Amino acid sequence: MKNVEKIREGLYVKTDLFGTRVIHPYRNDDGSFNWFNLLTGGSWWNLAKILIIVAFIMISVWSYKHDVNQCWECVRNPCEYCSSCQYVSGVNTPFSDLNLSSFDMESPQEIRGSG
Repeated sequence: MKNVEKIREGLYVKTDLFGTRVIHPYRNDDGSFNWFNLLTGGSWWNLAKILIIVAFIMISVWSYKHDVNQCWECVRNPCEYCSSCQYVSGVNTPFSDLNLSSFDMESPQEIRGSG
């Protein structure tokens, strides 16, 4: 590894285009695996950041799949999908007594008011 300086056992500093930073090698000096660095990225804080990012991605994928499945169900059989709607099934809702045919859609001034 070039541009890497060993400070002490397990602590290395690398100088590159982006400056100087601490690196966490996944192999020890004797060639064995450093399982802590390999599994956690060098610290528990790095592991927590990675887990939060992975959880955010997984929740986003699940939400997308859920929404696509719901849209696909509506497209596949719209009558069955709308049968659970309260207005279609005849259940009284707060707006069930609203008569939409009384509105004249040609003159929106009546709906907004005369002002």
